[in-house]
Amino acid sequence: MFKPYQPKDVVFDQYDPQIPAVFTAVQKILRQHMGEVVVEHIGSTAIPGMPGKNVINVLIPVEQERFGELLDTLDTLGFMEHPYVVEPEDRPLRVAEIEHGRGVYGIHLHLTPHGSKDHRNALYFRDYLRGHPEAQKAYAALKETALKKSVGNPSKYRELKNQFIEQILARMTDEAP
Repeated sequence: MFKPYQPKDVVFDQYDPQIPAVFTAVQKILRQHMGEVVVEHIGSTAIPGMPGKNVINVLIPVEQERFGELLDTLDTLGFMEHPYVVEPEDRPLRVAEIEHGRGVYGIHLHLTPHGSKDHRNALYFRDYLRGHPEAQKAYAALKETALKKSVGNPSKYRELKNQFIEQILARMTDEAP
């Protein structure tokens, strides 16, 4: 099952080709214990070939009324609150690790209200990078620089990426009918 999250030094690494299989294993376990929920793979590891921190980001969009129930289930599965990052109540974050093959993979699991701005933004950003290799390369370079500049400070790391992300998300508004 899942193991407690162990904070470790964050490093920028090449894409791990085991990531899709790890995500599939995570998705299967979550669905077994949570019933019929959508389990989305988001973040850099959801982009084939994208280098980064190799932390698997999972998004479960559900009605906010189910958050308490699902957070209780995540607790029993071994997830915990992130030791460094505090997310708003309408987008709780839980973390864990999973052993798969010869590796141990970090998991960041986000609950978000189904159809919310956060839900739509996460999927749009992922899909945009999947379809635009030039943006994917630029984002990978930015992430590597941001990791070096932030030296283990997750808030600084996110801050350094925000402008790029906002520029991509602005295209979603431009593309709306």
